[in-house]
Amino acid sequence: MARERAETSLFTNKKVRSAVEITIETIRDLLISRQLKPGDKLPSEIELSENLQISRGSIREAMKILASYGIINIRRGDGTYIAKEITDGLFDHLFLQMILTDIDKKRLFELRELIEMGMVKLVIENASDDDLSNIRFVHEKMVRAYNSGNCSINNLAELDKSFHIAIADATKNLLIKKIYGFTLDLYTPSIITSVSRGGRGEYSVQHHELILEGLEERNSEKAIQAIKNSIEKWYILID
Repeated sequence: MARERAETSLFTNKKVRSAVEITIETIRDLLISRQLKPGDKLPSEIELSENLQISRGSIREAMKILASYGIINIRRGDGTYIAKEITDGLFDHLFLQMILTDIDKKRLFELRELIEMGMVKLVIENASDDDLSNIRFVHEKMVRAYNSGNCSINNLAELDKSFHIAIADATKNLLIKKIYGFTLDLYTPSIITSVSRGGRGEYSVQHHELILEGLEERNSEKAIQAIKNSIEKWYILID
């Protein structure tokens, strides 16, 4: 009988959730099921406390966490609302978790390749001529800075990033733009390194021109190959 009880105990749920976690998970699940939608007003602190049978202190703490994530907006004297758009708060927390994770160079390469090659396909499908003109404009800013010969490495690296952000904008997908903008911050040190080692931006200018040509021609195969070559060169330079 004792052995039977021991075996049964292996399948018990040992996870203990705090009141704050329960509150956050409840709101998360309601958002996933679309029972809560952007712009909806949440019940008052008292109502949430009574409905969830959780102390008002825990409800208040959960609201602070959700607000820091950008999930809710707390309007003093009005109430608490589900946010209507994605904010940087959510990605700031994810970014901190990622930089605390030991991510090796190979995985960074795989992530960048996956996102940027996918963005190229969407740009060719969705971008307007004005979007492509904007990418060309951003590219030419870096060309002028490179040709001047007196632009700092850090400024050249920022112009390099701006080119890729312009491509993300042209996908017409807000989620991709937000996620890519967030992940690009992970690459900032390596982009600075690659610009420095790649002829003070020479490699970036050359590869960006090829990527842009593929996009302007709406030639998916050409643009994707140019992206692939660019990322492979970056990978070599940061080794």
